Amino acid sequence: MAYSELTTNLISPQNRLESRIVSSGSIVETKSPTGYVHDWEFTNAQETVVAETYIHPLQYSFEILPIDENEPVEIQLNHFSVDSTTVQDSLIQFHARFKCSRILTIETTLIDEHGDEVIHSNSTFAGNWSTGWSGQLRVSENDPAEFSVHIRILGHSGSKIHMTLPTLVDDVSFYNNPFVQNGRRNLPTFMWDKDKEQTYPQYPFYKLMHALTYYAGIASQMSSNFYRFSKSEISAKFGTDPVWANSILVDADYVHQDYEKWLAQFIGAKIIRSITVDGVELIDDPDAFATWQLNTAYFGREAGTTKAIRETVKQILTGNKVVYIIPGGTSFVINIYTLTSETPGVAAVGDTSDEVLAIANLTRPLGFELHHEVFDELPLLLDDPDYGILDEAVLGSSEFAPVFLLGSLSAGVLDTAVLA
Repeated sequence: MAYSELTTNLISPQNRLESRIVSSGSIVETKSPTGYVHDWEFTNAQETVVAETYIHPLQYSFEILPIDENEPVEIQLNHFSVDSTTVQDSLIQFHARFKCSRILTIETTLIDEHGDEVIHSNSTFAGNWSTGWSGQLRVSENDPAEFSVHIRILGHSGSKIHMTLPTLVDDVSFYNNPFVQNGRRNLPTFMWDKDKEQTYPQYPFYKLMHALTYYAGIASQMSSNFYRFSKSEISAKFGTDPVWANSILVDADYVHQDYEKWLAQFIGAKIIRSITVDGVELIDDPDAFATWQLNTAYFGREAGTTKAIRETVKQILTGNKVVYIIPGGTSFVINIYTLTSETPGVAAVGDTSDEVLAIANLTRPLGFELHHEVFDELPLLLDDPDYGILDEAVLGSSEFAPVFLLGSLSAGVLDTAVLA
């Protein structure tokens, strides 16, 4: 269980009206309420995002002005996506906060993409912030990845309404908190049983315990996730390498993304998650690329070697990913040769790929210049430690028919077939 799974709001930051949103580049952007972009839809009302009336200082509110005082106001957030693995086996519930000078009746419906729905109706307090909520929706075996929320507000008589803190959570995720788990084990059983009988909310006492220890629970879970288990400590029933037995702090394959920059200190380079050439992204899977960097250190302490250059270039090639690294015309030039059919950004023999040079330069030896060129076919060099090996094939294998050259590109031709 990752610490972030403690009561995570499944609604996107902009649809929950956050004033500060973290962009894809991990940059915090402050959003103005004027022109705020969201996906909520309103019927029989004019809405404005405002900063003056709020509960949480970092979340704006909707100011809702009914058009027809005799008709209900309807608010909808349709077909918003969530990570299906996040809500697997969950009990989902929506709630938001409302404020109006009149007593409102709020009917809230939560619907998943398969048509399963729950409805709940409740009344608010006049002049104070009150909660409107849906029923609890048990996530179906079909693992829905989309949900919709429909809110119907009656009794407003044309009065202004404020709405804030729209939230969709797993209603039982509070039990992920280690303090709640310990509380259940160490407090008399009847307290849990009695708490379970309550409705809207269910388990109010233990949810209060969760609210009071939320950040302490995160710290406790983070601390336990930092330490990996040795194989002797893992019961056979869990297999040989369960995810939770590996450190999210120092294991490159399991490190939490928040700690990648810290762990990268030990490879001697910053983690690179994006490489673009002429506006085209070269990295298909940033997470896998980051893991590869942490495991190989080819952009840090292992940079500059022939192997580092070759394996780095392979990251953007296709097919068999053939890469030759050959000394250039001077002592400080390195030639990179690849196949035309496997190389991005080239069309004909002799072309140079800007993409190859862009990624190869990340591991270029200091003081050296890299040249690149593509060929339709490249030879196999006999007895060369880099190019005389083709998987596990040996001279005379019927599976391959390469050219065998003794020591150079121009001598000792044994056959007319080539590696391509």
